[in-house]
Amino acid sequence: MRLHDLQHAIAERVLDRTPGRQDGEMLDHIDGLGLTPSQRLQIYRNNSLISLTEALKATFPVAHRLVGDGFFRTAGAAFIRAHPPREPRLAAYGAGFADFLQHYAPAAGLAYLPDLARLEWALNLAWHAPDESALTPADLAQAAEAMTALQLHPACRLLESPWPIETIWRVHQSHDDADVRVDLDAGGCYLLVYRQAFDVAMAAISRAELVMLARFADGATLEAAVTDALDADPDFDVAAALAAALTRGCLIQAPAETGRQT
Repeated sequence: MRLHDLQHAIAERVLDRTPGRQDGEMLDHIDGLGLTPSQRLQIYRNNSLISLTEALKATFPVAHRLVGDGFFRTAGAAFIRAHPPREPRLAAYGAGFADFLQHYAPAAGLAYLPDLARLEWALNLAWHAPDESALTPADLAQAAEAMTALQLHPACRLLESPWPIETIWRVHQSHDDADVRVDLDAGGCYLLVYRQAFDVAMAAISRAELVMLARFADGATLEAAVTDALDADPDFDVAAALAAALTRGCLIQAPAETGRQT
């Protein structure tokens, strides 16, 4: 068996517990170091599952607290086996967890859980995003005059949910939340997740502001983004929203190849 094939086979079997499936000839290539090859492989299985589950718990701490450790570990194990890591960084693991929860039958009674997980994943992405120089007011004025495309800072993420996920997340930042109750009928929210200085933050924004920022995410010009935002809400306070975006460091210059967009 070639090394590449052996590595692939071991990686596949470490996270696969299909009943009746045999580990086959690859056991001949495993040194048990005092154990049988099967026992050594089982140790790898256990360690891999534990490490990846702990990584999910670290990235989705509020989701973990809400459902409890037993439920989370069971859901996490199912996710891990269906979606093994594709990158050698634990911080990059969990991109599809929210979508997985959306279709995970035992979580069907927690309709807000997938969107809460999306918020926690957005916070994770914001924390690990690369640094970019944000636009100043003077830069924005120059870009508006030149009709050049803008983009959101890589640390910025936009979310829309019919559930009060910001409130759910905030009330679970304290460990003294046993009696906290969140009104799930309070309505949804539009959120901006961003990074400022050495911390991540989130802000509740209006639908029109979300439209404007989403257009920047697509590489639109200032004129195009503002026009669409005003279409969404003719009373939208453009000046205040742009000032907030600049203060939060949300806007950067689009790459030259992006060109103009309308």
